[in-house]
Amino acid sequence: MTSSVSQKVPRKGTPRRKLVTVPSRMLVTLLVCAASSGCAPMRWSYEHIEAPDARYYQSVCYASIGPPSVAYYPFHGIFISLDVTNWVALGLHLPAGTTAQLNGNAVRISGTTNSGPVDATIPIKAARHGSLGNGDPREFSALRDPFTSPDYFGPLTGDTHDGKYVWYLFISETDETQPHLTPSPRGLIRGMVELPSITINGLRYDPQSLPLEHRVHTGISSINC
Repeated sequence: MTSSVSQKVPRKGTPRRKLVTVPSRMLVTLLVCAASSGCAPMRWSYEHIEAPDARYYQSVCYASIGPPSVAYYPFHGIFISLDVTNWVALGLHLPAGTTAQLNGNAVRISGTTNSGPVDATIPIKAARHGSLGNGDPREFSALRDPFTSPDYFGPLTGDTHDGKYVWYLFISETDETQPHLTPSPRGLIRGMVELPSITINGLRYDPQSLPLEHRVHTGISSINC
C-alpha cells in the first residue's frame, strides 16, 4: 500500500514567501567581534554640541568607541575641542606660530533638564593629558604634554609636528586643597554652553555660546579597551 503526502499548492498569483537566511550586518559584526575579542551592543546618552565646521570624535577607548560627544572645530587660526557630557573637557590645539590665552576660568552651561531649568557656572583648571581617562584621540597627544600648572591659562604657545598640534587641556575641577571633578548638569535636554573669552595672537575674541542637546548613541563595542 502506497501512502502519499498531500502538499498545499499555492493559488495562482499568490507569491511564495522567501526565507531570509542572511543575517543583518550588525548581527554579523557582533558575532565576529564576540568570537574574536569580546564585544557587546552598547547604548550611551550624551550631549551633542553644535559647533561650526566641527568634526566629532567618540569619547571612549582612544576615540575608538562610545558616543561622538567631542566636538573639534576651527576658531580664528586655532582648533578647539569640547566635551560636556559628564565633565567639562576643553582643549586648545595650537599650530606653530600661534599663541592663545583663556581670559576666564569657568564654563557656563544653561538649559532645560528633566527637573526644570539649570544655569551652572563650572570652574575649570589646566590638566595633564589623560586626566579624564583614556578617551582622548591618540592624535591629540601626538606632541609633548605642555602642562605646567593647574592655574596657568596663558599665554600658550603653539607647536606642530607631522600635521598634529600641541594640545592644552582644561577640565572642570574645583579650586580646593584637594580638588575634585565637577560634573556637568544632569538630565540636560537642551541648552547652551558658553566658553571663556580667548585671546589669539594678540586679538581678544568674545565668549562663544554653542547650542547643545541630549542624544543617544548605540553601537557594537569591544568589551576590553
